[in-house]
Amino acid sequence: MKTCLAILLALVTLRAAAPEAVILLRGATVHPVSGPDIADGAVLVRDGKIAEVGAHIAVPKGARVIELKGLHIYPGMIDSATEIGLSEIGAVREMNDVSDIGLFKPQLRAAAAVNPASEHIPVTRANGVTSVITSPGGGIVAGQSVLMHLSGWTIEDMAVRAPVAMRLEFPNIRMPGRFGGGGGGEGPGRGSAYADAKKRYEQQIQELNDFMESARRYRQAKAAAGPDFETDLKLEAMIPVLDGKVPMLIRAEKEKAIKEAIVFADQQKVHMILERGAEAWKVAAELKAHNIPVILPPTLRLPDEEDDPYDKPFSIPGELSKAGVKFAFATFGPGDENCLEKRVDKRR
Repeated sequence: MKTCLAILLALVTLRAAAPEAVILLRGATVHPVSGPDIADGAVLVRDGKIAEVGAHIAVPKGARVIELKGLHIYPGMIDSATEIGLSEIGAVREMNDVSDIGLFKPQLRAAAAVNPASEHIPVTRANGVTSVITSPGGGIVAGQSVLMHLSGWTIEDMAVRAPVAMRLEFPNIRMPGRFGGGGGGEGPGRGSAYADAKKRYEQQIQELNDFMESARRYRQAKAAAGPDFETDLKLEAMIPVLDGKVPMLIRAEKEKAIKEAIVFADQQKVHMILERGAEAWKVAAELKAHNIPVILPPTLRLPDEEDDPYDKPFSIPGELSKAGVKFAFATFGPGDENCLEKRVDKRR
């Protein structure tokens, strides 16, 4: 059986079901991730994991058999970057727990802030998304992401891996827009605005490198110290990243920022995953050379630049695939608001 079938049928309800360790789903039309559909197929679930998929599966001793004749079994989708459980109503400050104050907050855990009773969760699940990665935001090092199922009464029931990544919003030169207090457009203040933005950017890059160096020195000091070593929660949270056990989810969109993020990850010897990467197609060769996967936003959107082809968002995944770059899709939102129907309604 092909390994790609191993993620078939992420039926979160099976986790909550049963004391049964073995469940056989039988009689449905099975739609694998790859390969032809299996009419009158079967899926064997053992200890919450798919053990076998096929047309004819012998019933193991003691297994619970669920007859699904006339129904269909599809793979559950994974939303690779969301704010599900952290943001309920965007316009209400008290219902948003995505970010906190400060530039460096690696000790913050999205898993500790997720609301399992969020209204976004059942709606997202009903749209076929059965697992998500929820990430904090704000600052530079935003905190720890969690991979979770969308079924369960508590985060302990839902969490698959926490942390699954450390999120970093890579610094860039931010120019104030026309509606942001001047500096946008042409004029005598344009040069000074750019100089100020560049100075802030360079300062943040230096602070980021200093923070990584502090974390590395902390790791060395801890390894050499005795039981009385005083723990620093911020720097302690960086040790799995420095050890290569937790990847760094780095948000960078423009070509220049992506290239600088690649250099940063290489110098710091951290495992990088590129988030968003609007211009990842321009640096596909570098991404492939460094084995860096990309998490892309939905293709149903306007081009990122006014001189891009109208179908550029649709062609980017194909260009990355042709270059041998691994990629996934994500909504980058709090949940069901990213559904196709609502996006269409907003454009009418």
